[in-house]
Amino acid sequence: MLQIKNTGDIDALHVNILVYGAAGVGKTRLISTLDSPLIISAEAGLLSLADESIDYVTVATMQDLWEAYELAASGNYKSVALDSLSEIAEIVLQNEKKTSKHGQSAYLYLNERFLEIVRGFRDLLMDVFMIAKMARDRDEFGQTIYGPAMPGQKLAPDVVYQFDEVFCLRKETSPDGKSESMLMCHTDGVYQAKDRSGALETWEEPDLGAIIEKIKKRAKK
Repeated sequence: MLQIKNTGDIDALHVNILVYGAAGVGKTRLISTLDSPLIISAEAGLLSLADESIDYVTVATMQDLWEAYELAASGNYKSVALDSLSEIAEIVLQNEKKTSKHGQSAYLYLNERFLEIVRGFRDLLMDVFMIAKMARDRDEFGQTIYGPAMPGQKLAPDVVYQFDEVFCLRKETSPDGKSESMLMCHTDGVYQAKDRSGALETWEEPDLGAIIEKIKKRAKK
């Protein structure tokens, strides 16, 4: 029998966030603002965290991914960070190419298999942070738009739907010449972004711990 529930009882115990941005803007550095994270790294790009003390594992195969999932789910960490989702998608794609008779069919299976992995990590009982590279595309009106980079044409929009929070980390130069990175949390029609919690401003400081706290505090009211 179906059980009637009430949306007022929903509590944001765990927050899932996807951040994309250009190379060198500081996406990986955001991991240092998480509470007790485990890093699952699919690319050699952790140098910016060399001054921190954070556990990480490197993944290069599907077997590595599932072992990393079990490690994240072990209960020894309060959050998990996947760096980067774009590279993990490539791991899945290469695996599908090896097992598919036709190369083109690998892209068909990629979406299903990759989204299964994304949802698996997203639904862990902990705060989840995933990083993606930035891609430039054009909409049906020919306008330039930016979003997370994924292999194939259909995967990126499907990935965005899986997350409650999607931010673009952008580095802008102020009138005084100072360069500063900020998280864009609401779309302007050019850069994809969303905040389902309703707790965030359009621009937030690049501190995931503070952002997660704002989202959880809003949910408790």
